[in-house]
Order: sequence, then structure tokens, then C-alpha cells
Amino acid sequence: MNTKTKAILIASLFALAGPGAAAAETPAEEVPAAAQAPSSGYDNGFVLRSADGVNRLRISGLFQPQFAAQDPAETENAFFLNRARIGLLGNVFSKDLNYLFVAEFSGASPKLMFLSLDYTFVPDWLAVSVGQMKRPFSRPFITQASSMSMIDRPLTVGPDVFGDSSDIGVMLHNGTSNPFEYSVGVFSGAGPNVVPEKAHPLVGMRVGYNTGGLSQYRESDLEGGAPRFGIGAAALLDFDADGDNQSFTSGLVDAMFKSYGTSLTSAIYVGTRQDGSDWSDQRFSGIGHYTQLGHVIAGRFEPVVRYSFLLPEGPAPDRHEVAGGLNVFFHGHALKLQNVVTVGLQPGGGSDTQDVRFQSQLTLAL
Repeated sequence: MNTKTKAILIASLFALAGPGAAAAETPAEEVPAAAQAPSSGYDNGFVLRSADGVNRLRISGLFQPQFAAQDPAETENAFFLNRARIGLLGNVFSKDLNYLFVAEFSGASPKLMFLSLDYTFVPDWLAVSVGQMKRPFSRPFITQASSMSMIDRPLTVGPDVFGDSSDIGVMLHNGTSNPFEYSVGVFSGAGPNVVPEKAHPLVGMRVGYNTGGLSQYRESDLEGGAPRFGIGAAALLDFDADGDNQSFTSGLVDAMFKSYGTSLTSAIYVGTRQDGSDWSDQRFSGIGHYTQLGHVIAGRFEPVVRYSFLLPEGPAPDRHEVAGGLNVFFHGHALKLQNVVTVGLQPGGGSDTQDVRFQSQLTLAL
């Protein structure tokens, strides 16, 4: 997507946030005065809304400057911009037709993160999303970067680990407000911002059950309250339709528990890789796990700890990681300071490799 195309898209979304399409086609004298005036304000982002609610635009943003130091030092102690994102989201033509556009500006050049349309056929039961979105797999990957208790996701998350990535595809789902949730999608398998030359379909699916009041994709228990829990299972099936013999499958089971400020999340992952000319020639490739525990004190402070490991099959070394941090919430997840110390260990023979990393990150989320 070039710069000109992005500019046209953004300008179009602003235009659609004005008076509703139906009202625009109706003579002004036939529309009540109150219905002619759009509204604007702040609601977890800056919002423009038509009076009938049919068209709505929310401008969101995420700004995360970070300081990081590591021993042994791979680079000099660094202050850098971890994330700088702008998002446009809302609905157009109908309250059931939603759009999402998110771009990342922290790197050398702007990068498209997400671009999708979502139409709800049956509220809480059936919706379809089309575009570039997250594959429905692990809970920590689905969780937004602004809503994580740790600065980084665990070792088990990543496109080269068990397959967590954004991708271009189509997905059926029922949202997250129903106690029972599901998502199943077919994706290109090539990852974000790539249109493969050959078909390379990847199927992703996730199902879960959550008790009432659980914010299952926000890690800290800032809401508080009586015990709540959620469980989920997910799978990724990467088919070898392009004949490159590089397919894989991944599966997981995860759980979340929250109670009066305490939050506990845990998951176990398994994976296979193709080892032959046929897709069915799958061999075990590794296992992963993480457990994270935090407790919010007085709605302001949260000590949090996490242990994760990756045990790959073959010559690659095992990896273990222990992290501890302290979050300071000035305005919930919208404005917080995170400080994390991580110890990574790669045991191997008689010489273990160990590194220690310190990170301090400020989050401003609109």
C-alpha cells in the first residue's frame, strides 16, 4: 500500500464519519433538526459520530517509548520508540459493518498492521471479517500491546515459533461478549503485507469459554471483583498447497483466572513440522509453556512474574526465561509505566548461556 493509497483511505474514512448516508440522501426539511447534527468527543479515542450512529469514526493511537539494557550487551544501552501506531476504526453504512485500519510508524518507514472489514449477521453468534488481521491462536498474541502486563510477549509467541502472526484472510467468529467464543479463518499463510504467488492456505481456529465479567484479552485485573475464569483451545494448520514442503501444525490449551486484583494466565503449546514430500509427513517439532501471575494493588501498582520455556526437537537449544516486573498505572492501561527484568537461559552441555535484560517502557494509549 503506497502513500497515496493510504492518504485516500484515511480521507475516505473521515468523510464517512460525517452525517449518515441515509440522511445525506434526504431533503434537509424532512430530517428533524436534532438528527442533522453529528457528534464528536472522546471515548477511548477521539470519536466522530453521525446522529443516527450509522457512521462512526474513532481515532486511536499507541505510543510506547522504551529504554532497554542487556548483559552481555549485544548493543549499547538504547532508548528507542517501541511502538507508534495510529488506528482508525468504527462503522459505516450500518452499525453492523465495522472497519479497522492500523499503521505502525516506529520503524524506518510506515507499515500496515491491520486493515479489515467486519460484518455482523447475528449479534454474539455470527460475524465475518475480511482483510489483514491476527490469526486466532494464542491468548497473549490476541491481547493488544497496550493491554499486556509484561512489555514483551512470552517465548512461545512469534511467527517462527508456533505460528502467531497477522495474515490476510477471511474469518468467521462471534465476537468476545458471549460466554462461548469461537473463531475460524482461512488465511494466505504468507504473513502480513504479502500476497503469495501460489496458494498457501492456513486454517486457524480458536474456541473458548469465559465466565461473566472476565476481560479475557486484558491481562491485568484492573476491574477487580469476584473470581472469574476462561479456558481456550486453538490450532493452526498450514497446508502444503504450494509444494514447498514447509508446512506445520500447532495447537494449544490456555487458561485465565482473575479474582480481586489477582490475574493468572497459563498455556501449553505443541507443534509439528513437515518432514517429507507429503503434508501428512509431520513430525513433532517442540513444546512450549508459559505461566504469568500478577496482582493489582490499590488500582495503581502491579508486581508481575512470568516463567516460559521452549523445548524444540532437534539441535536447537532449549530456552527458558524468567521475568519479573512492576507496573504503575496512572490511568489504567491508557497511561502506565512498566519496568521488567528478564533472565534468559539456554542450557547446553556444560556451558549454559545466560543473559539479563532490563526494560522500562511508558505506554500512552488513546
